[in-house]
This record gives sequence, C-alpha cells and structure tokens, in this order.
Amino acid sequence: MPSVRNWLDRFTNSRKIQLSEQQRQAVEMAAYSPILILTGGPGCGKTFTTHTIVSLWKAMGKSIALAAPTGRAAQGLNEMTGLEAKTIHRTLEFDPKTMGFKCDSENSLPHNAIIADEASMLDLFLAYSLVKAISVGSQLLLVGDIDQLPSVSPGQILADLINSGRVPVVRLTQVFRQAQHSAIITAAHQINLGQYPTIEPISDNPVSDCLWHGGGHQPEHGVQAICELITDLIPRLGFNPVTDVQVLCPMTRGLVGTRNLNTVLQQLINPPSPDKVEITRGGNLLPEGDRIIQLTNDYNREVFNGDLGIIQSIDTVEQEVAVQYGERTVIYDYADLIDILPPLTRRCSGGFLNLTIQVSVSYPYGFFATAL
Repeated sequence: MPSVRNWLDRFTNSRKIQLSEQQRQAVEMAAYSPILILTGGPGCGKTFTTHTIVSLWKAMGKSIALAAPTGRAAQGLNEMTGLEAKTIHRTLEFDPKTMGFKCDSENSLPHNAIIADEASMLDLFLAYSLVKAISVGSQLLLVGDIDQLPSVSPGQILADLINSGRVPVVRLTQVFRQAQHSAIITAAHQINLGQYPTIEPISDNPVSDCLWHGGGHQPEHGVQAICELITDLIPRLGFNPVTDVQVLCPMTRGLVGTRNLNTVLQQLINPPSPDKVEITRGGNLLPEGDRIIQLTNDYNREVFNGDLGIIQSIDTVEQEVAVQYGERTVIYDYADLIDILPPLTRRCSGGFLNLTIQVSVSYPYGFFATAL
C-alpha cells in the first residue's frame, strides 16, 4: 500500500486539501478491495471521498463505470466526478423488447471498476442484476447513507450488506467544518442521535439554512403556512417559487398530502389564464409552464426516473406535449403522460432544488420547517 499512500499524499498536497483518517482508509481500501461499502451521513465527505477514489482508479488505469438507481442521482455523480454516469438500467443496457438486461453473467460489463451511488435505493432485483454483470476480478464500490429511506421495491441491500459483517465497510462519521455551518446537516445528525433538533425560528433575516415555522397544529394551518411562504417570504428571500421550491410531505391523501398541495400550489405558482393551454391526465392538471417530474425510466425518449422538466407547449390537435429537459425538448403523446407528475409537492424521499419545505404531521405536534 505504500504506493497508494504516496499517490494520496501527492494528490492532497497538490490540491491543498486534507482528508480525515476515515477518508484515507476508504481510498486505500478501494485500491484493491473487490467490494467496498462507503457510508456516512450528510456532511461527512462521501462525495469527495468518492471523487478521490475515482481519481485514484484513473491513475491506476482502470476502466470505470459510474451508475446510480435514478437519473437524478446519476446526474449528480456525473457532476461530482466529471465522468459520464448512467442509471443502472442504462449501464446494464436494459432492453424494452425483452424486459431484461443485455449485460449479465454471459455478457459482463466491459469495466473493471464500478461505482454504484445512492446504494440505499437498490432493491433485490437491481442489485442482483448489477452484481451478476460484473466480471471476475473487477471491483465494486457501493456508496450510500444507511440512514436514508430504503428502496421502494423489496430489499434493503445496503443495510443488509453492512449488517452482515461479511463486506468491508468504511463509515464516515466526522462532520467537516464547512458542513458544520449547515443547520440542515446539524439537525440531521441530532435526529440520528435521538436528540431533539435545534432549529432557528422563521424570520425575514435568517442566519441559518434551516428554519422552523410553527404554523399551528391542524392540517389547514399547514396549508396556510405553506401558501404564505410561497407567496411572501420565499420571494423576499430571493428565491423563485416557480423554479426553486420543493415541498416534501409524508402522505398522498389529506389536506397536507401531495395531491391537495399540488393543486393548491399550482394555483399560486402557475395560475390558469385564457392564453394558456392545459389538459388533465390521471387526475393531474398539466398546464403549459408547469414543472413536471418523470416517474419511470423511458429509454426511447432518454428521460429517466427523477428527471425534472417544464411543459413548454401542448398541441391539442396532434395530442402531444413538449417538455423541456435542460437543453433537450422531449415530445410525449397524451397516452404517455401517465409517466409524468407535477413535482411541486412530493412524498418525503429527498429534495432536488435550492429550497425545500418539509412538512411534518405528527399531530398534535405538527410543524413546518423550510430549509434554504
């Protein structure tokens, strides 16, 4: 291992950075371990450790594949490493005709170093398919937070592998100084330790990135509080409610469920007008100018679960909807609109944008916190 340690010293010195002992251990183990799990809470350096491991593997001349369960997670992996990252389905070359993967035990992946990020979201089928397609002698790095929600499909792969004691694990626990300034990260670690989080009361001059809104104890108070945040405080703090807001809540039904809040917020953020075309599909109103989220992996259109777009135009004659995803415009037939949903409000599985409003409804102790 001296050669790896020497490389790591040169790497950190050239960038004037310092890794924790846990991070150095992870990088050194990743040099030769056939399989390794890197886990830890927010602010503990998983992202930079993964970036360093990728740099080491590149220096070792390895062929690297970067994958994640969702399109959004793959995009984050791409931005973090500078290398192409794909969903696990795309990495394994999912074939819609056969409903199977082209890469398997008979046709293994052409890479000898694979990283699967957001591994807490891996279900049994996807994890099995990935491992089966890795050739003998290759390395696998699983990165994820054991405290995050498990996959919505059967299996909690990351937690089970860690708890098995049969797989090498590096758990990052040191919260870095930059992250310590984030009240969101501090609150997350307090909750994991069973402590009641300390959150700043909401005001016009916040000093932290996590604010507490009392909001009352009834669901209608919650709806009112969120509406006031959207129309008043958030714009005054310099955020754009149309593009910068994500509301997370723990249920679908009820006044503070995703269905009702999506309808309420739609009327506030993108109200109807005579010159705006809108249609209804699957009980969801989809007007021009609305933000949407892709719910499934669509390989024909190359849009994937978690991708966010904006409805650009609706053609009622051709029955087509044009959605802008970054630089690309994707055309949907009306029949395929069941795969998209307004994402103003989502169930609690993570935020995507600059600001999230988290709704807790542990009655009678309901609270509404906004994280900037």
